Amino acid sequence: SNVAAYRRGGVALIMKDLKVSGLPQHVVEYFGQLLIARGADQAFRTKMELVNFKKVAQHFQKQLEEIESNLSVFAAIAYCDPSNPEAADKEARKHAAKLAKELDECRGCLHAVRETRTWTAAICKVPRFPSTSRLFVASDAQISLLPPEMTAPGGLMRRVSDFSRTVEESTDKTMAVIARHGWPPSYTRTEGTEGKHKCRHCEGMFGGKWVRAMSCWKCRFELRLGGKCPYASFDNGRYCLVCPHQH
Repeated sequence: SNVAAYRRGGVALIMKDLKVSGLPQHVVEYFGQLLIARGADQAFRTKMELVNFKKVAQHFQKQLEEIESNLSVFAAIAYCDPSNPEAADKEARKHAAKLAKELDECRGCLHAVRETRTWTAAICKVPRFPSTSRLFVASDAQISLLPPEMTAPGGLMRRVSDFSRTVEESTDKTMAVIARHGWPPSYTRTEGTEGKHKCRHCEGMFGGKWVRAMSCWKCRFELRLGGKCPYASFDNGRYCLVCPHQH
């Protein structure tokens, strides 16, 4: 199971066997060139990289699990409850907030790495004999096929759907707040300061949290609502994987 210690199938091993097979030299050379021309060498190397990447993901997973365990303890101890005498300490609050943020990010990375390892392992186990079965089918327009585990509770597609539903359920409330307090809401802005990021649509200046790829959230939302992609002239006309009107 250790790809670094044991040689796996590849064009080099095939050619090694052919050279001692008794076939004429020109036949062996022709067969070697044919394997390269038809993509067999690339297929073997791609499989090798995938197997190695699966092992890399395993290392990351184990390291992240240990880090998550430590951060979980540290964050619980540093949590500044109002009844805690240390809650008034500004540095203690900053330290607690930093640990909480790092813990959230670590858990997000850990979930992604676990998911990656699960499906790279499944791909590595795809049968070597000819088969019409597929694990994944997708295009720029849509995802057509996923393994059932991805749509089951806890699966990646189910999580994406749950997050999307939360966004949909929160949109009307968010727009109502913007209608009352402006964009971005006045209570989120520091008086006398101006953001450093310019929206290429409304030309407003915003803080980093409100802008992505030179488009503020409000402009992105309104353009998509009107059936337009906010990145249409910015992304060299490439197909947008997010805009609902393009799917």
